Amino acid sequence: MPPKTPSLLPEPDDGSAYVGVALDMPVDRLFTYRVAAEQRPRADVGYRVVVPFRGRARTGIVAAVDEGQPDFRVLDVADAPDEHALLGSDLLALGAFMARYYGASLGEALAAMLPRGVRTRGKGAR
Repeated sequence: MPPKTPSLLPEPDDGSAYVGVALDMPVDRLFTYRVAAEQRPRADVGYRVVVPFRGRARTGIVAAVDEGQPDFRVLDVADAPDEHALLGSDLLALGAFMARYYGASLGEALAAMLPRGVRTRGKGAR
């Protein structure tokens, strides 16, 4: 029997949460990342986060928060740069409507709502 490898999932009682991040790309789904307990206040719905995606840093918007531990491997949020949420619940609902109406992804719709100086496309925050 092969040796047991350590789990890639964090312990369930470490105070972390899991977020669904909408990235500015034409993929109609959220990507799940783990938020450490110390980053939790700055990585809630409507906040910008920097996450690793295919070997590089991408900036996205947190669209969902889940306290439960997923049954698959997740990566950690690299940074949560903002003090306050950039998009409130009303703007997130508008972004979801725009995505459905125009046939875009949620990440593309939310990115279009942000001012040019904080857009999510490309490496990290611009």
